[in-house]
Parts: sequence; structure tokens; C-alpha cells
Amino acid sequence: MGAASDKLPFTLTADINEIEENKSEVTLSFSGEFNAMMAMMIKSPITNFMNTLSSNLENI
Repeated sequence: MGAASDKLPFTLTADINEIEENKSEVTLSFSGEFNAMMAMMIKSPITNFMNTLSSNLENI
């Protein structure tokens, strides 16, 4: 997944590796290019989003 505009360029990547049938391991990676002020503003919401996404992966 990537940014819809160039104002906040980022990518969110999910690498899914099958461990066995019906069991997988997922690695989430977030990468973005932000100035220092913007980085401070979005660090907490992005961290919360990644934690929520990680916690709910087994539900999808």
C-alpha cells in the first residue's frame, strides 16, 4: 500500500510467509519520508495503527 499523494510519501508492506497449511507469519514494514515536525506528529498514530493491524491479523 502506498500514499495517494506526494505530500506524505509512504509505503506499507506486508510480507506473508506460509509456515504450514493454514498458518502463516506476517512481517509489516512501514517506510516514509517526513520532515522532523511531521514525523513527531505522526509517530504515535502510525505506531497505534501498526499495533492494531498486527493484533487483528488473525481475524482476516
